[in-house]
Amino acid sequence: MGLVIVVALAAVFLVVRSSSSEDPTVAAPTSSAADTTTGGSTGGDCGMPGTGLASEITDRVSSGPLSFPVSAAPGWERESYTVYAQSIAAAGLQKSMGDGQPWQAGAEVGQTNFGSKLDPKDAAARMIQCIADGAGYNSATSKRVEQTPPESITVDGVAAAKVTGKILVTAPDVTVAGDDVTVIVIASAPQTYAMLVIPIGRDDMAATGKAIIEQLKVAKDV
Repeated sequence: MGLVIVVALAAVFLVVRSSSSEDPTVAAPTSSAADTTTGGSTGGDCGMPGTGLASEITDRVSSGPLSFPVSAAPGWERESYTVYAQSIAAAGLQKSMGDGQPWQAGAEVGQTNFGSKLDPKDAAARMIQCIADGAGYNSATSKRVEQTPPESITVDGVAAAKVTGKILVTAPDVTVAGDDVTVIVIASAPQTYAMLVIPIGRDDMAATGKAIIEQLKVAKDV
């Protein structure tokens, strides 16, 4: 994405995602006639318009009961916009590729905001396409989404579902093929997610994304 991901979060992000020091903003999703999807994404309802503010980022990046430590992503900065635009109280970190391309990795946690309560597997299956339709990929002249079926996992002892995939793009001034994306939806109350967006081929950023996912915590008293 001009962005980055993991549980999800993100070490990757968007074309539009060039680094910014401005306050985070929520970007409305867009779609393109060039978009195609494979791998069983349900697409469709991405949720209600996002609302709410995330907790301030101190030593942890938090939304509701879900969090990860800032120390898991050394050198990453506060995200400049919400990658999953329909979320509530999203918070995340991002890091530019550092090679002159307007592309970055990202990791985000937040709360889902679907019109009706969804099973974590159903929610996770929808989200990668929704992320691809968002502002982080507005600069792409073409994009294609591939994703795996959702799998059941646990995060810090809590039931969850994980979907991995790729958002493959063609975009001006970008040579990276796109992003590896991981979305994890937690069966918490409220329902939360972790998302990682990592530029394809960036093993260093992927290692950071893995560390973020491994250090996700779900507070039991929130």
